[in-house]
Amino acid sequence: LWKRNRVRIAGARRQSAEALFGVLRARHTLYREVLVWSLVGLTQIFAVSFNAGVLGAMTARHLFHDLDFGWESTWLNAGQVSSATRTIAAPWSWLVKPGYPDAAQVTGSQNRKRDSGRLTSESLKSWSQFLFGVVIVYGLLPRLLLMALAARAGRSTLRKLAFGDGRSALTLGRLLTPTVQTYGVTPVAALPIAGSPIPSAAPPSRQSTPLVTPKRATPQGLLVLNLTGCPFDAPAAATASGRASNAAAASVFEADPADEEAEQRAYATLGARAADAPDAEVFALLASWVPPMIATQLSLDELRGAVGPGRLVTLVLVGKPAPDGTFKVVRPTDRELWIKAVQTRGDAFLALP
Repeated sequence: LWKRNRVRIAGARRQSAEALFGVLRARHTLYREVLVWSLVGLTQIFAVSFNAGVLGAMTARHLFHDLDFGWESTWLNAGQVSSATRTIAAPWSWLVKPGYPDAAQVTGSQNRKRDSGRLTSESLKSWSQFLFGVVIVYGLLPRLLLMALAARAGRSTLRKLAFGDGRSALTLGRLLTPTVQTYGVTPVAALPIAGSPIPSAAPPSRQSTPLVTPKRATPQGLLVLNLTGCPFDAPAAATASGRASNAAAASVFEADPADEEAEQRAYATLGARAADAPDAEVFALLASWVPPMIATQLSLDELRGAVGPGRLVTLVLVGKPAPDGTFKVVRPTDRELWIKAVQTRGDAFLALP
């Protein structure tokens, strides 16, 4: 239905909707088991409440009024119903006597339209123990067991969550990256002349300098895939990735879409290095000034296939190169466009800071 109606939606709204569906797919990939057990637990809570309400209503009816029960059937006779009730009451008939109506009481509680006078009060009341047993044994107890099982499975599933997806990695990076503020007072240029007013000192100038802390205390390897089309050596790639202190362990892989064989070799080498170093961080440098076209999406597909489905890949947007050899700041509109494109992919292990 979505694919059939997506062409009728305007471009911006369609992109936002696709990004939302991508985020939902990513969340479903991560928390599918948690959602399933949460839903099972909620349904069992409702079922337990329903059966408890039925027991409460039956108890009130039994205490203050007669709890009468009659039956009728077009294809079962009294003997068959009596045999069925005896089999159903087997779990509690050894504890509660008699626990079910006998054959005469079953026959006496059968409702026949042509012979309604056969109904007797004692036969109608004889079903009370059987009805309580059915609700407790076949209604309440299974729901309580399923509710306990769902709660235990849900807690076990939550404990297994590693929080290694892209959103968790970005949140953890913000929590572990300190920010140091430095400030000073501008000194007075010269001493004041006698009798002249003393000039006031300039207000303190504050400057915030973020300190990028490596994710790991000991370098475990840095694998950087360059998709910008601009040359990057290992130190430059490590600096662009925010891992300048890990430049010695950085490896850069150039993926040139114009040379298909070289591109495939780069992905194969990257995949082999990622398999040999499971703790190495994987980054991909992207040209922010180039829209996320199909070719770039295919390159990200190749990257995901090379490193594996559950490996965290951090995407780094690089600004447009300036004439002096530096790179310009990424424009907010370009970053927003790329964020929506990455969200549309529905890959929970893609992080775009």
